[in-house]
Amino acid sequence: MKIFLALTFILLMASCSNGPAGPTGPQGSTGTGTTSFQAEFEQGVYPDSGYTGTDTHWLDGSNPNTAQGTGEIEVATGSTTANVALGLIRFDLSYGIPSNAIVTAANLQLTTETNTSLSSGNYIFGVHQVIPPPAGQVPWNDSSTWNVLVPPYGWNGGTSSPVTVGVDYNSVPMDAVTVTNTQVNSTQVLLSWNITSTLAQVWTNKTNNNFGILISPEPGTSGTLSGFISFWDSTGNSQQKPKMFVEYTVQ
Repeated sequence: MKIFLALTFILLMASCSNGPAGPTGPQGSTGTGTTSFQAEFEQGVYPDSGYTGTDTHWLDGSNPNTAQGTGEIEVATGSTTANVALGLIRFDLSYGIPSNAIVTAANLQLTTETNTSLSSGNYIFGVHQVIPPPAGQVPWNDSSTWNVLVPPYGWNGGTSSPVTVGVDYNSVPMDAVTVTNTQVNSTQVLLSWNITSTLAQVWTNKTNNNFGILISPEPGTSGTLSGFISFWDSTGNSQQKPKMFVEYTVQ
């Protein structure tokens, strides 16, 4: 009986066969095989405690011949030049990023100080690429004023003309943020701007000039609103200092 059952099972199995194959499913996209990396730049913190590549400054329209000290980056707006202040900042991105890196994104982050004082309304603050000065001149430094880039050179083509939109920095911002007085007055708020990857790419090569970024109220340097927004410079703590985030791939 056992032999009969075994033979029956074998015959049943032999009579079974696979049916026709079903249609082939869709293929997934081919991977790029490119790994993305991120780097953070912050004075004395990232990429490590030895990083000193952040430079901050600001220009005061009410004191056009006086260089402002450390402690803040002030950006102000109003109906006259005397009401306006413009911020300046740059990061050395050649520190900690390989020479064969391709920057795909960059982001600037600034934290407001509690002394910020804006009247009621909506304020737009933009980040602009600084236009390279004429040949033979040097970029702005911590001695620069509203009227003078670096003594004895002025901003506008080497003359004594004051800093001018469209001449010393691009009129169109790379990015802009909108805030209200209730958001930023008497408090610390983190604000963020995207920086064009092509500009950040230039800063990854130490042999290139780094003219940095200018922070301005929009549009231009006039308006019906008034007041100023103050950002921490590198005198703040690790949570307050300016930061630049960079995303890149490696060839």
